[in-house]
Amino acid sequence: MNRSTRTLLSKQERTVIGLLLHADPARWFSAAAIERESSGRISRAWARVAAERMSQRGFLDVRSMRARKRKEPTHHYRLRSGTETFVAIAKAYLGSMIREFGSDWGRLALVTFYVAPYVRAELDADLVRTIYASRGTTMRYLVNLDDGSTSLDAAGHEGTSESDSFPGEAWTALALPVSDPAASRTEKVDSALRSCLPDSPSGPVPTHGRGLRRVVEVHYKFVEDQRLILPTLALLEVSPTALLDFLSDWKVFDSDMTSSESGGIGVVEHVLYRLIFDAVRDVALSRDVSPDWDVTFAAVRPIHLRQAGYPPALLEPSPSTDSNPRPSPWGGLAMKVLTSPPAAELFGIVVKEQIERGRETRTESEPVLSNRE
Repeated sequence: MNRSTRTLLSKQERTVIGLLLHADPARWFSAAAIERESSGRISRAWARVAAERMSQRGFLDVRSMRARKRKEPTHHYRLRSGTETFVAIAKAYLGSMIREFGSDWGRLALVTFYVAPYVRAELDADLVRTIYASRGTTMRYLVNLDDGSTSLDAAGHEGTSESDSFPGEAWTALALPVSDPAASRTEKVDSALRSCLPDSPSGPVPTHGRGLRRVVEVHYKFVEDQRLILPTLALLEVSPTALLDFLSDWKVFDSDMTSSESGGIGVVEHVLYRLIFDAVRDVALSRDVSPDWDVTFAAVRPIHLRQAGYPPALLEPSPSTDSNPRPSPWGGLAMKVLTSPPAAELFGIVVKEQIERGRETRTESEPVLSNRE
């Protein structure tokens, strides 16, 4: 058996994982409960074997608990939370769907895997940020040390030229790493400043230091999310193919160049190209997006809209009509995020706005038992 096959799931393992994906993430299941709730698709003996295998792979948490009407404790299982585990589960589960369903896997994943509570809890902006940070991704653009404008600004973009970025001129290049979700904003800003603050013979230039701090603070408050994190998340929410591609072993474009034309995302522009075309292909086949995500609509742009001069926005705002909307990563920002790849002109994604993120957390104090064992 080759290595790629060993990373996939057996039929019994996929049954167990599939059932737990759609369960309350806080609930613990015994093998007997898995048998009962699978409607006979798996016996408790096979459920126990599959669950133990999955726990050895790090997919499941295991706890010995005494169920009702039982004298001795038995193993109970639930899916383990966290980015590393979600990445491994997504690769194994979706890879197994590809093996079983062939070209129909993406359409089926949208109405099965994507609607699972576990997936909805784990597939968020922090996941995207963690993956980018783990690959050493930086956002690179130019900043004017005199007035704090950047090459991402409309006015700053027009004012930059090749000579502007030379040492001694007003413009200097920034390379800001994608932030670790666990770090505070102050830690992100201070770390970035230590790596990019220009020095004079007598130390940092005070006016430059203040101006750069403002630029870096704005970057980690708004720019990183608007220009890279949320556009990427939107593509992952509408495309299972894009999700698998993003979780694969890609590398950043290794270059020290900083271009005013890249929109700050030059080192991962090739990744975004792939994700956009993955999403175009999936949406063209499914003609729909998974319900209740932040993305409410996705489509290839009609040619007449491009000819009418509509901007190449990858994300566009859409007022939410829900009285109690699901917590969302868009954070109330007015979303109109321009991306560098021309492919974005062909693809439009509409997301909800004016809603606030509230990631659910699990409690270990009171385990939730399955019903009668």
